[in-house]
Order: sequence, then C-alpha cells, then structure tokens
Amino acid sequence: MSTANGITLPPCFAELDLWIDDNPRSGDVQMAIDETLLVSGLKRPLLRHYSWLGSWASFGYSQSLAAARSEAPTSFLVRRWTGGGIVPHDADWTFSLLVPIQESFCKVRPRNSYQAIHERVVAAMTHDETLPEIRLAGMEDCQQALSCFAGPTLYDVMEAAGGKICGGAQRRTRQGVLHQGSIQSPKRQLRKTFGQELGGLFAEKLCDFVPPHFLGEHSEHLAKTHYGNPEWTERIP
Repeated sequence: MSTANGITLPPCFAELDLWIDDNPRSGDVQMAIDETLLVSGLKRPLLRHYSWLGSWASFGYSQSLAAARSEAPTSFLVRRWTGGGIVPHDADWTFSLLVPIQESFCKVRPRNSYQAIHERVVAAMTHDETLPEIRLAGMEDCQQALSCFAGPTLYDVMEAAGGKICGGAQRRTRQGVLHQGSIQSPKRQLRKTFGQELGGLFAEKLCDFVPPHFLGEHSEHLAKTHYGNPEWTERIP
C-alpha cells in the first residue's frame, strides 16, 4: 500500500512485468512495439519505459498533421494509436502501461483507470523531495489546447502552483488496454530507480520482462507498413 494526496493506493495487479528499455528507437518503431505487444496477448500487465532516437513529437489518433507540424516544426512526427494532444519527447520520461483483457482493470471506466494510473505517478514522484510538489488536476484546471501539456484534463498530474507535468491517452481493444504517458519535468531529473518504484505501486510483485523473440521483426514491419507510412501519418492532413 502507498499513499498519494491522502489516498491509500492498493495494488492494481498481482504481478507486473517491468521493461526499462534503454535502447533509443524512432517514433514509428516505439508505437509499433506497443501495438505488437498488446495484440500478441500478454500474460501479465506490462509497464514499459522507453526513449527516443532523435527529436520526436507524437500526436493523437484524431489530431491533424498540420496542427502537429505547427506545434513541433523541428521534430520528427508520429501519429499515435491512442488519442490526446501533441507531445514533445525531447526530454520527457515516456512510458506505456499495457494490460491484457483478462485483468479486471480492463473493466474499469477510462476516466477511473486514468485516475488510478496518475495517482501512482504522483505517489512515486512525491517520494523524491527534490521534485516540485504535485497534485491531480481538478475540473477547475481543465482547458482545451492542441498541445497536450498546454491543456490539462481531469486527473492529469500538475505542479501545485500550476502547470501540467504528466498526461496520457488510452486505446481499448479486444486484447486489452494500452495507456501511453509522458512525464515532463525539465527543471529536475527523475531518479534512476523511478521506473521500479512506479511499477511497485501498480503490483504486489514485479517481474523482469523478456521481450518475445518475434518482437523485433514484427514491430519493424509494422513501423514500416503502418506508423511510418504516409497514409497513416497524413490520415488527417
């Protein structure tokens, strides 16, 4: 059990695979890895932290390419499988939580699962006294914007004085739930153990993730034919 903003947090899962992926990859490959893992049928929920090869920005499934280009004119762009706004990935802590359909977490309403994920982000970050005081966004914080971090939504993670530092977006399929998130706190660095600490707030037991043998080949193919394909990137000009 842990506590965030006075709330006791029970584990969401009995077991969780943790993958701290230190191999930087292009945006199309990173998106393809998430989809490949979810549709392949995971045995356990998976928390994956990853980094980017070069300067990238991702944008939501329903966003226009022109809007993304206007917000991130010097970055490579990739359209996500999930929704949400435009997210720069130059200095963020990017993560995905993938939950197979057999988990009861998949039956939770999207808003409630979003809250549960960000409550644990808050709890992990508040363990570090060098980070700014943070809280979950309320209705009074919500506003619309093309840029994800200029427009807080309910239960985003905010600095106490204002300013969004963590947001995410979800995709729900017959195979389970994919949550893609970004923590942006440029003034301070997260600890090297942050991934393990965050994973420990999700599950009673952490397991080391071993990527399946087909992941590299399948994700590279999906990146080339889908996420790196202009038909996908330009689906909304």
